[in-house]
Amino acid sequence: MKFTTSILAIVVFLSACKKNGGSGGGGGTNNTNVMYPATLSYYEGNNSAYPAKSTFKYDDKHHLTYYGNEGRWTSLSGNGVQLVVPGGYDTTILVYNFSGNIYTGEVGQVESYYINKINGGSTTGPKSTYSLIGMTAAKNTSAIANLGKVSQYLKFDGNGDVASSYFITNAWGSPNSTQYDPGGLIYDRLTFTGYDTKPSPYSAIPEYKFTDFPWSYPERMSFDFSQHNPGKIVEESLNQTTMTWSTYRETTFTYTYTDQGYPSQVKITTYYPSSQGPSGQNTYYATYNFTYAK
Repeated sequence: MKFTTSILAIVVFLSACKKNGGSGGGGGTNNTNVMYPATLSYYEGNNSAYPAKSTFKYDDKHHLTYYGNEGRWTSLSGNGVQLVVPGGYDTTILVYNFSGNIYTGEVGQVESYYINKINGGSTTGPKSTYSLIGMTAAKNTSAIANLGKVSQYLKFDGNGDVASSYFITNAWGSPNSTQYDPGGLIYDRLTFTGYDTKPSPYSAIPEYKFTDFPWSYPERMSFDFSQHNPGKIVEESLNQTTMTWSTYRETTFTYTYTDQGYPSQVKITTYYPSSQGPSGQNTYYATYNFTYAK
C-alpha cells in the first residue's frame, strides 16, 4: 500500500491435502470442527530452506496470547498488543493499547508508541491516538480506521469477507493555512474477489487483526478480516496529476487445504503491471504453510 501515515515508520510486519485454486465469523463458536493456527512457516520466492517460523499460543478460552519466535514475537492481552523486536544490544517494543476488548472486536481507539530498551535504560517515543469503528467486522457492514491524515474504509459482504477497501485523505490543518488539506480524496482502492467457502487461517481468532494494525498490504487485510479465502485482490492507485486510475498491483492466491478445510498452504503471487515493485521486480512470490490444533 502506498501509504504515508507516520505510524508505518515504526511498524514491523511479520511476515491429506487436496489442491484447489482460490474461488468463491470469528472465534467463540462451539463447533468441534473449528481449528486454531498452531504454527506458521513463511518464505519469499524460492527460499523454502530458510523460512520464518512462528508459533501460536492460547489461553484456556482459545484467545490468542502469543505468536512469533525468539527473534520477534507479539503478545496479546484483553486490550493490548505488544510487538517485541530484540536486537544485538537493544530491544524495541511497539505498543498498541486499545479501548475496549480486542477479543470481541469492540474497540473504539488505539494508542500507539514505541519503547526502546538499551544499556539498562529505556526511552519512550511519542504517543499517537487513532479512532476505530466497526472492528467486529460483522456481515454487510463497514469498518473505518482514522489514521490521522488519512482514513481506511473496509466493506464486508454477506459472508463476512472483505469486499473492498479504500484510503481517503482527511481534512488537515487550519483552513487559513497554505498547508490546509480539505480532505475527501480517495487515492487508493482495492477489490477482493473469488472467495472460496472454506475458513480462512485466522477465522477462529478475530483478535489476530489487531496484531497487524495498521492494515496496509492486501493479503494482510484478507487474512485479518475475512472469514474465507480470496482468489484475487486488485489494488488501484490514483495519479493525482492526471486524476486517472491505474492498477498498482494484482495479488492472486492458490490454496492447499487440510481435511477440515483450512488452508495448509497459501501461495501468493503479486504482480506490478505498470511499474516495478519495491525491490525492482515486477512479480513477487510468497508461501505460507500452516498447521492447526483444536
